[in-house]
Amino acid sequence: EKSNSCSSPIYYRFGSFDARFAISKTNFESETTWAANLWNKELGNNILVYDVLGKYDDVVINLIYDKRQATTDKNKLLAAEIDNTKDAAETLEKEYKTLQAIFEQKKLDYEANIETFNARQTAYNQSVEMWNAKGGAPKDEYDALMTEKAALKTLADNLNSSHDMLTTMLAEINAKITRHNELVAFANQNIDINNSSANIKFTEGNYNSGTNVINIYQFTDITKLKRVLAHEFGHAIGLDHVSGKQSIMYTINTATSTSLSEYDKEALHTFCSNNP
Repeated sequence: EKSNSCSSPIYYRFGSFDARFAISKTNFESETTWAANLWNKELGNNILVYDVLGKYDDVVINLIYDKRQATTDKNKLLAAEIDNTKDAAETLEKEYKTLQAIFEQKKLDYEANIETFNARQTAYNQSVEMWNAKGGAPKDEYDALMTEKAALKTLADNLNSSHDMLTTMLAEINAKITRHNELVAFANQNIDINNSSANIKFTEGNYNSGTNVINIYQFTDITKLKRVLAHEFGHAIGLDHVSGKQSIMYTINTATSTSLSEYDKEALHTFCSNNP
């Protein structure tokens, strides 16, 4: 096991890199450099140095893909599917609510036209009965009745068309509501699945002081990768866990800060004071 001293650089190099992670090797190496420099800048000297030529082999950094990242990637895809499903459901809801408003207005117009038609039809029938009882209508009255009869037929045809249109529109509204409800149910089902697996806590990385190996297993985004790399570098230097949930060296990587906390800085300077 290596005995660390803040006056002696800790050299690191890269070992295995699994391309199944959603990051290029170049970007992974760049984020590793960032994590090393986080400690270097605070200390004022390069305690962590990239061994380009592989001469020292102090610390080997591996990116290892296993069920942890596979689950994370699956959750990301599921979350994206949930978002897409919810967006589709919201679009359908807007569509069917717009159609419902149009339908209700057209239904009111249809019902008003029905009343008008019925009133005119009743008046027409009464006029026909009256003139029939009198033995027939004069020519001008007869012509007026024929004109009204033709108008009533046109109105009846229009009402039938309106009825068919309303029936079609209602079927479309109901179909959209049904599809909306299916999408909501599907999203809720996926949310339950996602929540159950998202609550699983993974070991994102570790540093083995006996072999001087840092293994990175899982990260949800670049910020989490930065933090876990910096965290394991902290252990490689010789630091233990510290207080403060925002701290890089906090035991659980739940924060989003990419700066050293006062606890991190205190732990580094205390360690280096004791290990010059």
